Amino acid sequence: MEAEKLLASLAHMCGAGTKTSELLTVKEACAVAKVSRWTIRRWIKKGFIRAFKYGNRKSSPVRVDAASLNEHLASSEIKPDQG
Repeated sequence: MEAEKLLASLAHMCGAGTKTSELLTVKEACAVAKVSRWTIRRWIKKGFIRAFKYGNRKSSPVRVDAASLNEHLASSEIKPDQG
């Protein structure tokens, strides 16, 4: 319960505080995008998707902004040629 409050507070402070915004674990983001956790972490590092880390430790949990992930997936969609 305390962790959920912290995540909600963090999301709100970082501009992801709308009611439609949702934070996912890396594992959940992997399931949504159907990619490996390494791909999700690479997308975070390259700035393709927004993520939030709470805590100062190397092993502190990371949460992925679901809206950001969905936007990235939509922009990366391969569309058939209109030729």
